[in-house]
Amino acid sequence: MAKWLRIPNFTDVSCGGARTVDMTRPQQVSGGTNPPQLNALKADTELVTLMIGGNDIGFGEIVSTCGRLASNDQKGNPCERHYTASTDQLAARIAAVGQDLRRA
Repeated sequence: MAKWLRIPNFTDVSCGGARTVDMTRPQQVSGGTNPPQLNALKADTELVTLMIGGNDIGFGEIVSTCGRLASNDQKGNPCERHYTASTDQLAARIAAVGQDLRRA
């Protein structure tokens, strides 16, 4: 995006596995500690992009579970049935992370 917007210098501090709290707090990673992502903002920052929330709701676990279930039921909707058996678990997860997104 920075190139498309003709922003020649940019800093990418995104990190796989980061959650919304990692925007403002240090993140423990296998190689040590990443500083809070918002620390990268400077007075002359021209562009900020955020991709947050997926790790907070367990996106990796959801994809893994749905893939595993689909391998045994390729014509049905096993993922939907799994996550909505009693209540809509995914809707609940998304609603629960809303406050963290607003705070970030």
